[in-house]
Amino acid sequence: MVSLDDLNDWAQRAAELEWFMEQIAHAMLNEEIESVGEFADAARPVAHFLKRSLIRAGAADPDAIEQRRQFPSTDYLFTIGPSPEAKRAAETLERAAMQVLALEKEMGVRGMGEVLADFAAELNMCAFREPHKEVEW
Repeated sequence: MVSLDDLNDWAQRAAELEWFMEQIAHAMLNEEIESVGEFADAARPVAHFLKRSLIRAGAADPDAIEQRRQFPSTDYLFTIGPSPEAKRAAETLERAAMQVLALEKEMGVRGMGEVLADFAAELNMCAFREPHKEVEW
């Protein structure tokens, strides 16, 4: 069951995404191309966190749907095979994710730690060919 706190958190994240979209539209109208990129980069982890939160709560994973749209941002991870360098990168990213999660827990916030943990899980799967343990906040 999804808690009211989680629902409120997701609503806040959706509101943040709306704000980023407004800022992007404004920057585009004013031909502020650098600002468009900055707002898009800032919105990406918010969207990723929201998507992963919804999936953890039971929503279907849009990346697992056969007719999904292709987003190239992390597709290259699936071409990485098991190698010593890939394994070191996976372990390093996992340690970083755990540290950020611990810091966020201490501060009472959520966000980037879960994004890093998700990327670590993907890289771990490619580097070691085994699933990464699910991170609980």
